[in-house]
This record gives sequence, structure tokens and C-alpha cells, in this order.
Amino acid sequence: MKKLVIILFVSFSLNVFTQDNYYLIDTTGINFETLSEIDKLLLDSILPLANDAKHDSTLLRYLDYLGENIWDDNIWPKYNRLVIEIADKNLAQGIDSLYISYKATAICNIGYYYNSKGKSVLALENYKASLNLFKQINNLKGQSGPLNNLGYTYDNFGDIDKALNYYHQSLKIREELNDEKGTAIVLSNLAKLYEQQEDDSIAMLLYRRTLAISYKLKDKFTLSFSYANLGNIYNRQNKKDSALYYCQEAYNLREEIGDKRGMAMSLKELGGIYQKNNQLEIALEYYINSLEITEEHNLLRQTTVTKRHVGLVYFKLGDIKKAQKISESALSDAKNLGHPFQISTISFLLSDIYKELGDFEKSLEFLKLSIQMGDSVTNLKNKKAVYRTQINYEFEQKETKRVIEEEKQKIIAEKEEEQKKIILYAVSAGMAISILFLVFLYNRFRLIKKQKLLIESQKNIVDNQRNELLSKNEQLNLKNNMITDSISYAKKIQNAISPTLEPFKKYFKDAFVLYQPKDIVSGDFYWGYQNENTILFTVADCTGHGVPGAFMSLIGNNILDKIVGESNITQPDLILERLSEELYNRLRSDNDSNIKDGMDLVICSINLDTLQLQMAGAYNPMYLVRNNELTQFKTDRYQLGNPEQINNRKFTLQEFQLEKEDVLYLFSDGFADQKGGPNGKKFYYPPFRDLLTKISKLPMNIQEKELTRTLSEWKGAGDQIDDILVLGLKI
Repeated sequence: MKKLVIILFVSFSLNVFTQDNYYLIDTTGINFETLSEIDKLLLDSILPLANDAKHDSTLLRYLDYLGENIWDDNIWPKYNRLVIEIADKNLAQGIDSLYISYKATAICNIGYYYNSKGKSVLALENYKASLNLFKQINNLKGQSGPLNNLGYTYDNFGDIDKALNYYHQSLKIREELNDEKGTAIVLSNLAKLYEQQEDDSIAMLLYRRTLAISYKLKDKFTLSFSYANLGNIYNRQNKKDSALYYCQEAYNLREEIGDKRGMAMSLKELGGIYQKNNQLEIALEYYINSLEITEEHNLLRQTTVTKRHVGLVYFKLGDIKKAQKISESALSDAKNLGHPFQISTISFLLSDIYKELGDFEKSLEFLKLSIQMGDSVTNLKNKKAVYRTQINYEFEQKETKRVIEEEKQKIIAEKEEEQKKIILYAVSAGMAISILFLVFLYNRFRLIKKQKLLIESQKNIVDNQRNELLSKNEQLNLKNNMITDSISYAKKIQNAISPTLEPFKKYFKDAFVLYQPKDIVSGDFYWGYQNENTILFTVADCTGHGVPGAFMSLIGNNILDKIVGESNITQPDLILERLSEELYNRLRSDNDSNIKDGMDLVICSINLDTLQLQMAGAYNPMYLVRNNELTQFKTDRYQLGNPEQINNRKFTLQEFQLEKEDVLYLFSDGFADQKGGPNGKKFYYPPFRDLLTKISKLPMNIQEKELTRTLSEWKGAGDQIDDILVLGLKI
């Protein structure tokens, strides 16, 4: 690596070093030995390229890259200010959208710098200035950045209404531009806002959308945070299994991409889940593994927090000496950090430890320190509240000055407009005289041109009618597009709550799902849930398709989560009885008892240790293929939620011993009922069973392709008549 060059950067003007001829920065206050290897590599690689730039636009591209990607706070703000200076120099010679774009990006970065230093008013000014510049050149993608940052800053102020407004503006732009990575960032910020407001349902929905986008983009870094955030919410809701699943997935991704800080966080969060459930030995193992990483990579704050957790677990396990040793080490770290909350919490633990050791004098000493630091935390919160009020006042004062200046400019503009009106009146008078003269000429020749005028009049009528029809057609197209957009968005929501194949592939040898809605959104859905050593899954066919069917699928999905996740009912026949009752109660009232909406489904549970299968169903059967022989499991012929069949209805529980390599198929009636072929008839179930038996030995992804190909050939140019869903699982 070339040596890091040192030249002067005075008033952020550009200077050139005669020996190496590099563009450099003022090195005051910069310790090059402490720079990260990535920052060193960036400086060493990009600066020579910047020096060789023949044009300012090329130079700005390199400087902008440094300003965006270097992380040392002593360096990157200076490069952003240099970008602003060079852009202003070129803009003084004429407007150029490229230079405005570079300047706007740099100003937004400076706003981020002020925000990180607690100078929120200056941060807001820079974000708004950046936004106005991007609007000046109609750069929508550029606008989305400062809009997101404004939302984040107002969120920190506690101004939720403004934060939501700016977040939604940024989200709208990024969705219109199909910027999926940017969309995931804004959705994650929105989710954190709702999580802070204790609205877990919306927060989880937004985190799942972020999860789906990150998974599609293979953005493992953002994906790991989505998993971790969902795990934390489930832990707060005391849903241990779900919390462990998502936190473990977060750890696996972070380990894969080498995110050591993230790995340490995930290990600590996993330890916290086990500690909350009083599994202290397991919790201790996770905490110690986390501590090894944080100490190795000098992550002092995380090290302090993890040591506190380790000390508390040792104390609860009765190993007082180890608890004393690591807690005193944690207290020393907390004092070095100057963190009142950690000092208070660790001191309180040490007070209990020394009380257990019989040293009441030291116990009292640490208790006093804990109370003293607790008061400091309270005072700090009060100071922050006062500081926020002061920030809002300062910002309002500056806004007032801006409004006054805008009023002045408005008065000047009104005077100019008045002058334009005078000129317009004069021109209009001249035109009126000309029109009168033309009318006179028209009257002179009207007898000669009467027939021509009649023809033109008829033509105008026809044109007007044609234009009216075109206008109505455009309105219909617009409404149709709006409806289609709404349904497409509903599809995103439906996809967000549907499980992916990954959990199924975790517990089965292989799996596939063939999912083809008839009208964008679907009335068919599949669902899965893992409870300790048992996995439950279902395929359901709701009444209707399209939007009505999709609403029914959302209701069914929600009720199943409630029955299994909250009521802890895992026996399939009991689940169906409860599901039928809940559907009836939700869809009927005194005035609409004749409504016969409902759903057909089959639900299974498998003991992962014994491979014992339990299943029950309503109308929908299930197929099992073993050694090229298909077994059909028929179900009860009752529709869930039907008022004519609701009273005292019991479902039949069937049990079966599975073997490895068995293949299970669950499905709706869409495939068998699809019309096509040479005579336009249904596909029917016997050929469907033969097809499944024929392909059962193939890999699951090939099975899905074979089903899709067969369906396409059978349907031909005809329309799809119903939603289609087939779920295949190999034991």
C-alpha cells in the first residue's frame, strides 16, 4: 500500500503536493494509525485517481465517493465541504444539474454529521437545503434521502406526525422508482418508530416487508437486522420459540457475512431469551461466547453490557465469587465509558453480591453509588427534554425569519405580476379591436359561406362527441389502474404475511409450493407453525377468489395464529372445531345469518421425533406417496364456518406413522377443476393423482416445474378459472 499522503487543506481549497501530486486534507487531529483498514485502502486507492482527473465533474465523482464511504468523522465531512466548494465554483458559471446533484448530496451528508454530533437544528437546515436542491432539478431519487433523514430526526425529537409525514414521502418515491433497497431502509425506520410507540402489530408487518425485500435482494446485512428486530419483539411478547428462531437466523447471517459486532449482539440476545425463561446455564454459554467476540474486537460498550449479564447469571446460579469478579470488571468499564445507567445497574448488582458475601459496608457503598448514578440518569433525561424544547424553539425562530423573507419576495412578485397584467390588458384591447374587425368581415361573407359553416358545425359536434368518449375512456383507464394498483399493493401485504419455504425446508428434506392466484390476490393460502418438536401446516381454499377470497385468507391466517400461538391448541381436529366457530362468529351477525362464506382445508401435525402424523380436514383430502403408491386421506364433508353445519360439529382425527422419503401433497381444488385440453373439460382428480405419483421421486423444484408445465399445456389459451395452490413436502 502506498504511504498515506499529508498536505494542507486550508479553508477547504484544493492544494497539490509537488512530490506525490495527491489531493489531500488537513491532518490536524487525525491519527492515521487508528484509521480502519478500509478507510486507509480507500484513501490510498481513490486519491491518485482524483489527482489525475481532467475535469471537475470527474474530480467530484471521486470526492463524492470518498465523502460517502469513509467512516472517520475527522475526514469525510471535509471532503463533502470540498465537493460543495467545487460545485459552487462551477454553478457560478451557469446552471448544471450534475453539479447541483453533487452539492445536494454533500449538504445532506453534512446534515448527517451535525445529527451525529447532537446539533439537530443545523442537521434539519442541511436536510431541507439538500431537499430543495434536489427538487430544483426534479431528482426524485435524490429527494428520497433527505426526506428519510428528516423523518429520522423528527422521530428523535418525538414529533411523530412530522416523522411519519417525511417517512411516507420518502417511501412513496422509492416505491415509485422501484428502489427496493431504499424501500427496505425506510420501512425499517418506520417499523422502529411503531415499535417505540408499542404498536407491535404494525411494527412486525413492516419488519416482515423489510425481510421479504432484503431476502429478494440477497441483502444479508439488512436481512439480519430484520430477523433480530422480529426476534426482540417476540421475546418481549414472551413467545420463546419464535424469538429463538428469528434471533438464531440473525446470528447465522451475521456469521456468514463476518459481521462480528452483529454476531456478538445476536449471541447476547439469545442469552437474554434463555435467561428470561430461567434457563441460566444455556444463557451463560451464549453470554460468554458474545463476550469473547466483543473483547477480541475492542467493543467496549457491548463488552460492559454483556459482563453485567454474565455477573447477574453467576449470581443467580450461586457462584458468588465469579459474579463478584466479572461485575467489578464491568463497573470499571462503565466508569471508563462514563455511562451513568450502566454504573447504576452494575453497582446495584454488586451491592447484592457483597450483601451475600457478608460485607455489609461495601454493600452499602455500592448501593449509594447505584442511587447516585440513578439520579444522574434522571437528571440527564430532564436535560434532554429541556434540550429538545430549546432545539424546537431555535428552529421555530429560524422558520419565522424564513417566512418573513418569503413574504417579502411574495410582495415583489405581486408587483411584477401587476405590471404584467397592465401589459396583458393593453394587448387584449388590441386583440378585441382586431376581433371586431374580423366579425365585420365575417358578416359580409356569411351568405357565401353558410353551407361551409354548417358542415364545420357538424364536424365540431362529431369531434366533441369523440373527445368526450376519449375523455371517458381515459377516466375509466385511470380508475382501472387505481384499482389494479390497490389490489397489487394488497398482494404485497398478503405475500408479507405468508410463510416462505425456508421454514418448511428446515424441518423437511425438501419442499415446494405452486401458488397461482387467479386475480392478483388469492383466496387460497398455506400456513405453518413450529411448536417445540411438533410442526403444523395447512392448505386452505376460501370461498371465492380475488379480493373477497384474499380477505378470507387473511382472516383464516390470523385465526390460526391465535388458536395455535396463543391458545396453544395443536391437535388438528380441535383446531378445526375452534376455527369453524371463530369463522362463524366473525362473518355472521343477526342480520346476515344467511351468508354461507367459509373455507375448505386440511391441517396436519407431525412429531419431528417420532414422525407420527395427525390430520383432520374439511372437504379437502391429503395424498401420501410411498414407493410410487398413492394413499388418499379423505376428510369430513363439512365447510368451516357454514351456519348450517356449525352446531356440535366434530371433526375426525386421523393418525398415521410416516417414514423417511414419504411425500405429502396438500392442495386446493383449483388444479383439478381447471378447464382445458382438446374438449375444454376439467382436469379432474384421477389424472391429478396419477401425475403426482409419476413425479413423486423427482426433486421438489422439478416437481413444481412439471406441475406448472402440465397446467399451462392443459389450460392453453383459456382463462384460469380459480386460484391454484399445491404444497409438496418430503419427509
